[in-house]
Amino acid sequence: MKKLLEFIKTHYAEIIRFVIVGVIATLSDYLLSLLFMKVIYTDPTPIFGGHSLSRSELLARTIGYTFGIIVNYLLSTFFVFKNVEDKKVARSVKGFIIFTLLSLGGLLINLGVTNLGKLIYSLEYTWWYTIVFIFATGVVMVYNYITRKFILYRESKSDDTLNEETQKGDLDG
Repeated sequence: MKKLLEFIKTHYAEIIRFVIVGVIATLSDYLLSLLFMKVIYTDPTPIFGGHSLSRSELLARTIGYTFGIIVNYLLSTFFVFKNVEDKKVARSVKGFIIFTLLSLGGLLINLGVTNLGKLIYSLEYTWWYTIVFIFATGVVMVYNYITRKFILYRESKSDDTLNEETQKGDLDG
């Protein structure tokens, strides 16, 4: 627990930037999805019949999610994670593919948590849906930060040592 608190303390600004970027990417996803679903492509034809996904909703969600990933990747690469060991990989097509695969893992976790919420209580009720949505978003946010931080945006060792020595000097001085 002490190491976790120390990690949060030393990475506080990065975590705040990560949350801000997450909000921006989520809003980008949502607004573009809404634009496609309600304005650009409004085909209400159900894909699987009944009350399920419509063609416009599936297309809108796909476009919005894709745009959200692109926005998140660019902002994460150039704004959030500044002390990166291998910037060439993080800023390459390979880095984008890794980022996308990690994001798809987050999507699967989100779907799993949401479906567990459905098992506990019907999602017909707005408040329950909101609670499950917020919880799932929080779980995925933690997953995204941890996987991106330790897989794609690993910290540079030399800068880490320098930061620790600087902090110790600040405390001693």
